[in-house]
Amino acid sequence: MKKKITVVTTNRADYDHIFWLISELKKEKNIILNLIVSGSHLEKRFGNSIEYIQKDFKNFNKVYLNLKGDKSEDILEVISDGIKKFSKILKKAKPNYLIILGDRYEMLAVGISANFLKIPIIHLNGGELTFGSHDDWIRHCLTKISDIHFVANSIYKKRVIQLGESPKNVYDTGGLSSDNVKKTKKLNRLEIEKELGITFKKKNILVTYHPETQGRINNLKSMAEIIKSIKFFKEVNFFITCPNADEGNKKLIELIKKSSKSLSNCVFFHSLGRTKYVSLLHKCDVMLGNSSSGLMEAPYLSKYTINLGNRQEGRLKTKSILDCKCNFVEIKKTIKRAYTLIKKDKDNEKKSNNFDLKDFYGYGNSADKMAKIIKRLPIILEKKKNIL
Repeated sequence: MKKKITVVTTNRADYDHIFWLISELKKEKNIILNLIVSGSHLEKRFGNSIEYIQKDFKNFNKVYLNLKGDKSEDILEVISDGIKKFSKILKKAKPNYLIILGDRYEMLAVGISANFLKIPIIHLNGGELTFGSHDDWIRHCLTKISDIHFVANSIYKKRVIQLGESPKNVYDTGGLSSDNVKKTKKLNRLEIEKELGITFKKKNILVTYHPETQGRINNLKSMAEIIKSIKFFKEVNFFITCPNADEGNKKLIELIKKSSKSLSNCVFFHSLGRTKYVSLLHKCDVMLGNSSSGLMEAPYLSKYTINLGNRQEGRLKTKSILDCKCNFVEIKKTIKRAYTLIKKDKDNEKKSNNFDLKDFYGYGNSADKMAKIIKRLPIILEKKKNIL
């Protein structure tokens, strides 16, 4: 009897990671794979990242959610609508297991739907902390309604067990972020310039800033401080990627687009896709912003990350992560510090111990580990939990 697995992706970041697990599962003759694509993938405002998925897979289901609003009440409507739509498609698919990654509010609707339909959930990236966003409590909620857990390291494994999950169902597989960076084929400098229509300068910085959704943070003011820094460092190219579909994203995107048009050293991208994003990060000197990519991917490419604000507070960080307040004075100082560290590394002609990744987010073989465990799982898994 073949095992039916449904995988859900709702944004470009989770797809870039989970792609590697899907690729491994597709090789298994005894697994029937079903992909559900939803969330910002289907929104033009976020770059229509569904186009990249269509290049990888011919057949998948779409679940349209209304992401046009960006207020709290709009997000509640998305979750409510999502429960109805995901329940309908999951009821029809009847998978033996549902695979979800991370902490997005759209994924909360998926998890609730699966639980009431008594579908066992395999959850990736549990046990992590991000105090500056709703993702933190949503991630823990998804952990509690999931049955099998694939975590990035031993510290996160311990936290998932502390949340009351059975140790026998929590696997330290490493994270798919390491697979993404190590396995993605990188374009060379000339190929990237041609693909993106850009010209690199001697110094280049990749910027990704998402709204902080916890606390009383003025995200527009924070972005204005970043733009002020871009104006100051005229000799540096800044490449900005699109913020995600969190509260307050609309005005933030408008500000970035307007500013990038008026600055000769600033380029905005709606969506890059896996290959172009990793390649651009690989060729840039530094990553600036508050994205998890700065902590979970940039260090694997030996890139320093200037981590702004509190969004990623709580995650494990290598020494290459330079925490910074989101104001012009601090950003200017930290950019200078980052380039000083880069020069020091080059002068030493050896890899800096600032990029020591022992027991952080995997070693590039996480997808293979996960696929082997999934292959061993029973066809029927009872949803009843037993922590003994």
